[in-house]
Amino acid sequence: MKVSKSDILLQSIKRLMRRDALEHAKRLLLKSHPSEVASVLRQFADDEAVALLKLIKGTEIEADAFVELEGKFVETYLEITKDKEHIVHVLQNLSEDEAANLLAEDSDEDLAVAELCQRVIKGPMQR
Repeated sequence: MKVSKSDILLQSIKRLMRRDALEHAKRLLLKSHPSEVASVLRQFADDEAVALLKLIKGTEIEADAFVELEGKFVETYLEITKDKEHIVHVLQNLSEDEAANLLAEDSDEDLAVAELCQRVIKGPMQR
C-alpha cells in the first residue's frame, strides 16, 4: 500500500501537535506545498485548522492555502479569530484570479462567503 505525501504530512503534524511541538509543525507546514497544507487542514476540526493556519500567518504559503481551502474556510477563520484585518491583508496579497476563485459565487454558500469578505474588505476603508 502506497502512502501519499499528504498522509505523511498529516500524521507528522498530528504527532507534533500531540507533543505541543508547534514550532516544528510550523517549519514542516512552511516546507510543504499549499495544496498539501490545505489537504492536511481539511482533516482537522475547524478550531485546530485555524490554529495551524495561524502558525504560518503572514506567509505566502498561508495565502495560497486559503485559496486551496476555498471560501467557506475564510468564513470559519473569521468566526473563530475575528481577525478581519488579516483576512483583508491576505485577500489583498492574492492575484486577481486567486481572489476571484476564493470569492467565487457558484453556490449560495459561496455567495454568502463572498458577501462576508466584501463587507470585511470595505469595513476598514469606511472608518
